[in-house]
Amino acid sequence: MYGGGPPRDDMAQLRQTLEKLQHEKGEADGLLQILNAKLQDSNEENFDLRAEMLTFQAETRYQSEQNEKTLKAKVLSLESQLAFQRAQLQNAERVKLRALKEADDLQQKQEKQLLDRKKLDAEKRLLATKRRKQESFLAASQSMMSQSMLSQQQQQQVVRPVAVPVTETAVQTELVIEEKENDSHSKLKEVLGKTLEILIAVPPIGY
Repeated sequence: MYGGGPPRDDMAQLRQTLEKLQHEKGEADGLLQILNAKLQDSNEENFDLRAEMLTFQAETRYQSEQNEKTLKAKVLSLESQLAFQRAQLQNAERVKLRALKEADDLQQKQEKQLLDRKKLDAEKRLLATKRRKQESFLAASQSMMSQSMLSQQQQQQVVRPVAVPVTETAVQTELVIEEKENDSHSKLKEVLGKTLEILIAVPPIGY
C-alpha cells in the first residue's frame, strides 16, 4: 500500500497546479504581448511626436528667418525713406534760404531804387530851381543892360549941348560925358562878368 505511486489526489492537485501555472503563464504572455504592442505604439507615437517636433522647429526657424528678413527689409526701407525725407528737408531749407536771400536782395534793390529816385527828384527840383534863378537872373541882367543902354543914350542926348564959343565949358562937358560913359561901360562889364560866372557855375539842364 505504501510502495505504490503517489495518491491520486496529489496527482490531481499537481495537475491542477500545473494547469493553473500554464494558464497564468498564458495570461502573462498575453499581457506581455499587450505591453509590447503598447510599447511599440508608444515608440511610434514618440517617433511621430519627434517628427512633428522637428517639423515644428524647422517651420518655426524658417518663419523666424523669413520674419527677420522681412523686418530687415522694412528697416532698410524706412532708413531709405528717412534719408530721402532728410534730403528733401535739406533741399527745402536751401530753397527757403535762397528765397529769403533773394527777397532781401530785392528789398535792398527796391530801397536803393527808391533812394535813387528821391535823389533824382531832388536833383531835378534843384536843377529846376537853378534854371528859374538863371532865367530870372538873365532876365534881370538883360533888363539892367537895356536900362543901362537906355540911360546911356538918354544921358548922351541930354548932355550933348549946342557948341558954345567958350572953350573951357566945352572941355568940362566932354569930360563929364566921358566919365559917365566909362561908368556905364564898367557897370555893363560887371553885369556881364557876373552873368558869365553864374552860367559857368550852373550845370546844363538834363545833366
